[in-house]
Amino acid sequence: VLSPSSHLSSGKLVEDATLTRDGLTIHTTVVQGLGCLPNGNVYPDVTPGLEKGFAPGSGPTHRGKTWDKSPQAFGAVPASPVEIQIYLTGPANHAVIITDLKFHVLSRKPQLRGSWLQTTDQCGGGGYDHYGIIDFDTPPPYWLPAGALPKYYRTDILKFPYTATANDPAALVIDVQMEHCDCTWDAVLSWIDGTAAKSAVINDNGHPFETTSVTGMTGTDWHPDFQDF
Repeated sequence: VLSPSSHLSSGKLVEDATLTRDGLTIHTTVVQGLGCLPNGNVYPDVTPGLEKGFAPGSGPTHRGKTWDKSPQAFGAVPASPVEIQIYLTGPANHAVIITDLKFHVLSRKPQLRGSWLQTTDQCGGGGYDHYGIIDFDTPPPYWLPAGALPKYYRTDILKFPYTATANDPAALVIDVQMEHCDCTWDAVLSWIDGTAAKSAVINDNGHPFETTSVTGMTGTDWHPDFQDF
């Protein structure tokens, strides 16, 4: 049974969370909705005015905030795919074995109907990562063949187990995708420290993440230098 201190939390946009337990440090970044990829939050068809694709900081407001500052206030749901970055640093005096990352889809609804809007900026480079893709469309969630590895990371294919030490951390990057659902979900990271099996939940501030497919949808991608329609 996981204690409340076991939970890793991250916001709807880009936010970091760090947990240290018995010398293992787990730093998690969840990029959901807004990010480098050409998708974003899905705004339902019933949201007045946003079908025009207003620039960030303009258009309708809700309690003084525009769509890019308060997506949930406009009924938005983050769009697929989601990127999870997990950086694992082990103790100074021994290695920890990272054994698994298991995803749970807690509910499936039809995808939200509407248009996606997002703001993007330049994507930064990363370190050397182990990369995987998880699909939520068919229960249970299953790992997809990675195919071509992302050009914006130095990567290899995710394949457990891994070891993590203070001088040789492990870095995992997972794309969570779906084509047909509005899903709520979380994940559990597992590891072995000596003879003890341990785990921690990755969720959204104690609640499941929610992500919707963008299949068949159009939208607007606002970038500092250009806009795609």
